[in-house]
Amino acid sequence: MTIRLGAQLPVNASRGDGVIPDIAVAARHAEDVGLDAVWAGDHLTTGTPMLDSTVALSVAASATERINIGYAVMLLALRQPAWAAKQIGSLQYVSGNAQYDLIAQARALLVG
Repeated sequence: MTIRLGAQLPVNASRGDGVIPDIAVAARHAEDVGLDAVWAGDHLTTGTPMLDSTVALSVAASATERINIGYAVMLLALRQPAWAAKQIGSLQYVSGNAQYDLIAQARALLVG
C-alpha cells in the first residue's frame, strides 16, 4: 500500500492581518519537502479574504514541476456545470496534466 501525502493551500487570509499567503511559495515548499499533492478548498466567503480555488490551483501548477494538484472541495452550487467543467479542463491543460484526473471530474459534471 502506498501512502501519499498532500497539503491544503493557504487560499484565505488569517483572521488577524487579512493577508493571503503566497500560493506559489506554498506550492513550491510542498514540492520541495516531498509532498505528493496540494489541494484548494472552495468557499464563497469565510469572513476573511479568500482566493478562488481554480485560480489558486493554476498558480500552484505554474509554480511547480511534479506535484499533483486538486480540489479539496469544489462547490458546484456556485457555478454552472458547463463553466465548472471548462475551468477544470482548462486547469488540466495548462498544468500539463499534473493532477488527480480532473477531466473525469469535468465529464461527470456534464453527464451527471
